[in-house]
Amino acid sequence: MEINNIPQNWLQHHGWVRTTDIYQPSLSSVLTGSALEHQRMQIADDMKSLTDLVGFDSTPAKLGKVRESLTVQEAVVAIPFIEKSGEKVFFALNELQVGQVLGDNFAGQVEPAGASIMEQISLMRTFIIPPTFDFVTNRDVTPVAMYIFPFSYTFDQDDLAHIWQNVAPPCSKTFSLAEASIQHDLLINELMGYANDEEGESFQDRVQWMVFKAKQRGKINYYETIAGGDSIQDATLTDAYGNTYSINDNDADFGQNTDPNYGYNWPYDFFSIVEAAQVESEVEFVPTMSLVDNNKNFDEPMEGEIPLNDDDETVQDAEEAAPPDDLGQPAGLDSDEDDDGGNGGGGAAGGGARTPDPDNPGFNTDGTPDLAYQSM
Repeated sequence: MEINNIPQNWLQHHGWVRTTDIYQPSLSSVLTGSALEHQRMQIADDMKSLTDLVGFDSTPAKLGKVRESLTVQEAVVAIPFIEKSGEKVFFALNELQVGQVLGDNFAGQVEPAGASIMEQISLMRTFIIPPTFDFVTNRDVTPVAMYIFPFSYTFDQDDLAHIWQNVAPPCSKTFSLAEASIQHDLLINELMGYANDEEGESFQDRVQWMVFKAKQRGKINYYETIAGGDSIQDATLTDAYGNTYSINDNDADFGQNTDPNYGYNWPYDFFSIVEAAQVESEVEFVPTMSLVDNNKNFDEPMEGEIPLNDDDETVQDAEEAAPPDDLGQPAGLDSDEDDDGGNGGGGAAGGGARTPDPDNPGFNTDGTPDLAYQSM
């Protein structure tokens, strides 16, 4: 585009100059006929330069330059559900947690939503979700768990030049594979956790998936797409009946600047970057730290266990290793009698005594534990 003076040739020969008073309205009041037409054609000699008067820059400027690149997004949405009595039952989210993420003040009334729920709501603002599931736009819709997998592609300048000329871009002749994943714990403040808790189950089986694509949300407010942006929205306009109004005036009958919830969603509804998808789900069970005593010193024998020998880490339960009660003293010795009384020579009945093993402290020669050593 270039701002310059009206060409001399145009001023001398254009029909509007010869036959109308657009450029010299006062001539028709004093002249008529050929004299009027001749005088009008002399305007080229009298016309001053508006460019010089205002100070416009006459340097040509190119309009409609193609941007260097454009990144677009598209998502695959997987909604889990189970069937009960032939009907789909979705995994509900805690409405207080959802409201808290959306800006409602429920501080202290509910545990904050987990990262997976916050990520879902964030992506629901980026992509257009069907109205029956879009509880962010339609607050009266019951919030349910959704897994939203975003994918993106970047068009280069050559791709965009082809698109603006309504020609298939070079990238349309190729394809590539991409992968997205979502991972979270099955807690009450995470996806699917609240619904499981409501059902009194840690996890519900026979889960099925509703899978579909979601397009990126485009700009549907006209004023967001023109130069000036928000400042234009404060202008006072005139309707067809001559009444003035502000486009931000909620009481006006015309031109209210309210964003519709849904529109043509140009240009994202007019192309697709995801043509096929494969969805896999899995549940991983791992022991929690609450089942493990973090204070336990595993280098020491556990209570009720003793080592078999110094070099062997194998342990044996102490109760199992204890000898029978009748082996606690030499056979033939009555515990009610004095050791020194009578003919007490019969103290060592055949084979009843056990001898400590000098090569294996803590054990007798027959392999049984030396209880006298263990009590030391």
